[in-house]
Amino acid sequence: MKNHLSVIPTSVKSDYIDLVITLNKGTRILQDSYIDVVSSIFSSVRIFAFNSCNTCRELPQNVSQFDVSHKKGKAELWNEELSRSGSPWVLFIEEGEEIDFLSLPSESRLTEAEWVPVLVTQPTGEESFKQFCLARLVCRTREKVFSGKNIPDATRFMLKKGITFSDNAVRIFTEQSPFGQIDQFDELSLQSFSPEVYFQLGYKYFNERKYVMAAAQFRHLQKSDELMAGQKLATINALASCHVELFKWDKAVEMAQKSIAAEPKQFMPYLILYKIFELNKQWSASLEILEKYREVLESGSKASIDKFISKQETLFKLGQLAIKTGQRDKALKYYDLYFREKTGDVEPWLTERLLVLSIELKDYVKAILYFEELFGDAATSASETDVQEKMHEHLSMFMVNGWYEYPHGIYQRLYKQDSSNREYQRKLIVTLSKTNQFAEAKKLIANYF
Repeated sequence: MKNHLSVIPTSVKSDYIDLVITLNKGTRILQDSYIDVVSSIFSSVRIFAFNSCNTCRELPQNVSQFDVSHKKGKAELWNEELSRSGSPWVLFIEEGEEIDFLSLPSESRLTEAEWVPVLVTQPTGEESFKQFCLARLVCRTREKVFSGKNIPDATRFMLKKGITFSDNAVRIFTEQSPFGQIDQFDELSLQSFSPEVYFQLGYKYFNERKYVMAAAQFRHLQKSDELMAGQKLATINALASCHVELFKWDKAVEMAQKSIAAEPKQFMPYLILYKIFELNKQWSASLEILEKYREVLESGSKASIDKFISKQETLFKLGQLAIKTGQRDKALKYYDLYFREKTGDVEPWLTERLLVLSIELKDYVKAILYFEELFGDAATSASETDVQEKMHEHLSMFMVNGWYEYPHGIYQRLYKQDSSNREYQRKLIVTLSKTNQFAEAKKLIANYF
């Protein structure tokens, strides 16, 4: 995730989009390198701070900064910026959010009837993430697009105008939730508050383990007629998650299956089913649903709020489940893919498991790959006794499969380095005999005795 947050030079040019950056309360300093990058991409960059904003040097010509009264909410500020924008489109981001510049759409893909959504991805663990699908790339207008105060939400405007989201998205990465510093009760005090506030209040209770109270917020949302399709999916999934925590697993399964039937392209309902099946030790069902999850992981989610685990973590879990179901061919497939995704940076026990599976399933090429990965220099020179014993054990497995050439090459090298080692001599005699090199075998036998 942190790799995404580094600013790198790019040739992308989106001069039909203005960028508005909103900073939180407190004095913040934007890095000069970041300002240089965004000023070269966007037509105009406007920085707003709810206290003060400092930069390290003079700003580029198309970058400006402003202080904003803490009494003004983000929704009001964003609506004002839409009306005064000099470009046809405005992209809104907040402090700490980094744009995947290569995901910015071309001008021809932007239409007033179908907006490109912004996917804000936040890590919630080492291999788990939360994703928010938001209206942040908005066409210039004098109308008030955003309702709410500090949760700017365009839901009502989009429903009124019949605006939908396209399948493509601008990707943004952040270490903190875009709603992390919001006072939900302050939002509810507004006459025209954002429907999004019920989601955030529900998740607040959920994180506090007040699952009954969280479910009440999500049920309230279910009754609303001011939800877009993605928000309806997020509501069902959130309720299903509450049922999981309240041990109402049958109800959670029913709701997750209902959600998938309504829209297969999402993540959370698959993970809910996976978790329940795993808790119930229904290994085959758990494996099947996680395989389906892996298929949709690359296609993206249609839910407005979603949770997912990484591709690497998915492959690892699939390997574990395949072992539990006795499907060793699938275990080799998924663990092998995991190994490659990690570029070999895995625990030794997993490399050994891959080696054993490769030998058992008679995959000669993979067996050699994982043998060399596991033993490395031990296969060409003397090493610790326990490593040697393990190496001999696995080479014996090669020979059980009738694979003698590879062990022969190893024992030949080891014997040349240490001809006094009786174990090397004995193993070499066996491999010479099995590879029809009888004359050489007889010479070694004579020396052996």
